[in-house]
Amino acid sequence: MKSKTVLLSDIGEFKNGLNFNRNDYGTGYPIINVKQLYKSRFASTENLLEIKSDFNKNIESYFVKKGDLLFVRGSMVPEGAGQVALVNEFKEKTVFSGFIIRFRITDKRKVNPLFLEYLLGSPEYREMFVRIASGSVHSNMTQDILGNIQVELPDILIQNQTTKILDDLDTKIQNLQNQNRTLEQTAQAIFQSWFVDFDGVTEFEDSELGKIPKGWSVEKLGNICNVKSGKRLPKGEKLVENKTSHPYIRIRDLKNGTINQENLLYLEKSIFEQISKYIITSNDLYISVVGTIGLVGFVPEKLDNANLTENCDRLTDFTDVKKEFIYYFLNSQWGKNQIKKLTVGTTQSKLALHRIKDIEFILPSKPLIEKFSITSKNIISILQKNHSSINSLTKTRDTLLPKLMSGEIRV
Repeated sequence: MKSKTVLLSDIGEFKNGLNFNRNDYGTGYPIINVKQLYKSRFASTENLLEIKSDFNKNIESYFVKKGDLLFVRGSMVPEGAGQVALVNEFKEKTVFSGFIIRFRITDKRKVNPLFLEYLLGSPEYREMFVRIASGSVHSNMTQDILGNIQVELPDILIQNQTTKILDDLDTKIQNLQNQNRTLEQTAQAIFQSWFVDFDGVTEFEDSELGKIPKGWSVEKLGNICNVKSGKRLPKGEKLVENKTSHPYIRIRDLKNGTINQENLLYLEKSIFEQISKYIITSNDLYISVVGTIGLVGFVPEKLDNANLTENCDRLTDFTDVKKEFIYYFLNSQWGKNQIKKLTVGTTQSKLALHRIKDIEFILPSKPLIEKFSITSKNIISILQKNHSSINSLTKTRDTLLPKLMSGEIRV
């Protein structure tokens, strides 16, 4: 792939964003903040806060345009500095904050903005940004630092073809993610309607938790399932990448109500045998109990008999109360509040096993639980299939990205 080496300052112009304070929020100009740059290759522009229409009479120079690249200017963690996202869809007169540097390409006939976003967002450039970011407390980017970044630009035709391949994959990933969000919202809305708002119920009775539907009861989690802990690795033992060994599930592997299987680490057989009773199966739920507390989810069938970190407990041996009901209860606002109330510790928060057993909930009638379980199982099945497809597409994209950028694969 024939390409030309250029500096970013040779192909575009930089501008720092608007500085303002919380008193400047109002009705007027939608503003892109740093948190909108981390969700996708495109800057998120939905439900933006706004600053007052009389904020600055020269504000026009801060308007964004389609194809602008926005860089994170400062971050508390090194990995955040230089994070880049592209402006795609947005409301008229949208501006950007002072924690962002805007880069506007001078001639789009020679440079495809999305190609440049993929290039600058690649692992090679992310590592470079981390290395060169200045500052001891904050990792900072400046216009001068960014302007001196060298990029390899092939012919615009190659840029366009490369971008189309990667963008098609990302669009499929995003569509699946959007579908999953809709499915989750649907299941949560059904749970809220049936078991929190009691829609359609006309007869109530008193309980220690207030008015509840007649015939329902207040129950504790420990009475309808067993709660068992995970296990720390034996001292001196390490995890390996050998996929023929036994999976060891860590908190970092927990994602979106399931377990991300892409970056799992494993136990050698001899270590597995030492802690083999601390396994988790697809009949269980997991719940994180240290650090990031209250992550709850399902176990894919492929991970039956995987070992579970000591930072998680498992809910197992469910009685007549289905695990799908408990999953959505623990993810409801009532469930989250119960978890928060029972969490202890100041330096490091912890949810003790015996406290999980004390989590209270309102137990509905068995037929209603069965009905909800059937509905939610169908949703969960689609969610898990989508998660698998997302992981596969993401792996394909991440494998193709450096090869396309380097010319190893020609388009």
